[in-house]
Amino acid sequence: MPSTADRANVPLGWRESLERSKSQIAAGMTVPLIPILDRLRASAEQLEAADNQPHNEADPSSVP
Repeated sequence: MPSTADRANVPLGWRESLERSKSQIAAGMTVPLIPILDRLRASAEQLEAADNQPHNEADPSSVP
């Protein structure tokens, strides 16, 4: 169970989005799954491409 301190660290808008989603689920609203899966695949590909980029050791901001 999250503590009050954990709730304070939630990014702006996430709590409202979660409440909106809960309301939509309760109302029986759905969304197509394929576009969501496509976005997840694209994000995974971007992360993989970024991970395969050489890192500049002279630039500390380039180290993950």
